[in-house]
Amino acid sequence: MSLSRFWRIVFFALLICVAYLSLTPDADAARRGNAIARILSNLIFQSPAYHDKVAHFLAYLALSGSFTLAQLQIVSKRIAVPRIINLVIIVFFGFLMEGLQGLTISRTPDALDALANTAGVLCAYPLALIFEAIVGFTKSRNFKFLKSGDPDADKSSASSTV
Repeated sequence: MSLSRFWRIVFFALLICVAYLSLTPDADAARRGNAIARILSNLIFQSPAYHDKVAHFLAYLALSGSFTLAQLQIVSKRIAVPRIINLVIIVFFGFLMEGLQGLTISRTPDALDALANTAGVLCAYPLALIFEAIVGFTKSRNFKFLKSGDPDADKSSASSTV
């Protein structure tokens, strides 16, 4: 399985999870799963009161990061569309989920949640690009680790052993 395919599976799994948790009527079930968000909220804000915003940020950070690493092209496969436009679609998805919460019985839309979603998307994009560069699996870039048969690798290994 290619890494691109792996990240597509992760993206679609996260998409389903985020949609479900955004619209589930049992808010208490979502609260029980926010232990990491509570810890981070305590560390960052010195208060667990913002754990919900931290959870939104982390969810959309993971969703957008996996989307970028999956190298999906939602808009068009025939036309070269910058990935940044595809990320606008994820921001729109976040706003849509917040808006749909107003249609549920136990949830209400929150502009700060939408802002946390957007912040997660905006932070994930550069982090995913850095991750791509470090791992070196993107075909569009030439960030490949030196292989043992590479003459430059032999020179560097020979100079380090002398």
